[in-house]
Amino acid sequence: MFSIGDMVRFEIEVDDGLTERHYATVDQYRKRDGNCYRSKPANPFAAFLEPEHTHRRVLPMARLTPAVDDFEVINDRSVINKDAGSWTDYYYKCLRCASFTYRAADVMAIHKQSNLRIRLCDECWKPYELALLGHQALTYQRLSKNTILELRAAPELITGPVDTSAYGKSEADTYREWADAFPWLVPGPAGELYAQWKEQRSACTAA
Repeated sequence: MFSIGDMVRFEIEVDDGLTERHYATVDQYRKRDGNCYRSKPANPFAAFLEPEHTHRRVLPMARLTPAVDDFEVINDRSVINKDAGSWTDYYYKCLRCASFTYRAADVMAIHKQSNLRIRLCDECWKPYELALLGHQALTYQRLSKNTILELRAAPELITGPVDTSAYGKSEADTYREWADAFPWLVPGPAGELYAQWKEQRSACTAA
């Protein structure tokens, strides 16, 4: 059972069959009829949620998943700064206060599905940062809705011809650039075709 204040994830099916992941905190417990319990229940039926970026809603407990399952939180500085280069003095600065204090990042959170990440100092780190990171991934999904639907309907679009002109870009090139930037959003069949296309291109280049 979730406690009051716990962050949870719930999914919503939207138009065109797409599924959105939302993150919220448990604000209250509710009965099956939607009313509040007079005392702390042993097995509450539903939770009244306060999403960080959407309107409040009541959902059955069975539809809720611990938000922490979607994220990885790392405190090891050797891992946090693994890819830092000379342009950052070989360590990452806190994203929230870097321009003022140049504090080193003490915590890195990774959204597992999208691999989006954020690095913060201990002072700036708050649990709701996970919800903000999850919402960032959701924003990319919403902005990519048309592309996702197009590739669902016609996966072969991603394997179209390459524009070899100096300044041009084919429609297929645009799809491939998007897939490289947002691999977690690529529909399964289109992703498989794109993987095969890249293998064939590599083989031709090697030959």
